[in-house]
Amino acid sequence: MAAVAMTSAVAVGCSSGDTGDTADPAPSVSAPVEPVVEESAEPVEEEPSSAAPSPGPTLSMGGSAEFQSDDEGAGTTTLKVTVASAKYVTPADINTETQPSGEYVLLNLTVKNTGTKPAAFYSTGVSWESDAEAARVATTYGGAFNDASRLSTTYKPGQSATGTLVLDVGAKGGSLTFFRDSARVEPAVTVKLPK
Repeated sequence: MAAVAMTSAVAVGCSSGDTGDTADPAPSVSAPVEPVVEESAEPVEEEPSSAAPSPGPTLSMGGSAEFQSDDEGAGTTTLKVTVASAKYVTPADINTETQPSGEYVLLNLTVKNTGTKPAAFYSTGVSWESDAEAARVATTYGGAFNDASRLSTTYKPGQSATGTLVLDVGAKGGSLTFFRDSARVEPAVTVKLPK
């Protein structure tokens, strides 16, 4: 905390010649008092600018987890994600000639709003990474086998949907991270893929 000290200056009238007067010297004049701010030696604690987002729960096949969602502006509520299965497929398995940059994986999951307010789930913009490869977007393949548009929606309390995502991941294994928000800032849940 800063301390304030008060200072003042006094000027006394003088004469260079001797007038022979024995009277009191001229009256003193005081300068205005100005505050002086001194820095405190005590450190000032600052609030952290922003905490790192929580990574969210990590699921294996057959696992379920709940996470808090507040992206819809309706207030915080709870979504539950259950991962039923993951299966690697060839382009022929999903009726496409488009080759993946890594591997196609069919991820079957259920999303349910177990909270008391509407909440959005985002099945696009999913991030994939492994011990050997840095995080990258797991591209959502838009063929007939993909239920991304059904799963990426706003769920009212009690509503749920089950569907399969077709994702292009870098390789077998690794993990997929789904986010709480469309800006992909806060992780919601991570799914460990089989090798």
